Amino acid sequence: MSSPKKENLPKVSPAIKVELTNFDSTKMKHTETREAVSLPSKEDVEQEKAHNTLLQNVEGFQRSTLHHTQPQEKIHLPSAEEIEQEKGQQQLLEGIKGFDTTKMKHAETEVKNPLPTKDVIDQEKASN
Repeated sequence: MSSPKKENLPKVSPAIKVELTNFDSTKMKHTETREAVSLPSKEDVEQEKAHNTLLQNVEGFQRSTLHHTQPQEKIHLPSAEEIEQEKGQQQLLEGIKGFDTTKMKHAETEVKNPLPTKDVIDQEKASN
């Protein structure tokens, strides 16, 4: 790749050129450079060692040490009690679904704790 020609470079405005040439570095503030180095704690080092050991064990695992096993499927059949309970629940659901609301009796709602009238409230205010 060839370097760009002078004509192809971006142009800098004359105001910026003047400012760069007249720049006085003595007007800059002095600052101290601080390097903040935090060392890991003992727990962090131990945790990283344990992690690395685990990774090495996984990477170096020998499949030849495994033994073939036959899977055993254990089928749990419900007991007679469980079957009866489920039948009872099904009968209960059928009874709820088939309920005839026309056989219900009409009931009147009674208010057993009526709200006080305005006169009763005014009397209580006057007594206090």
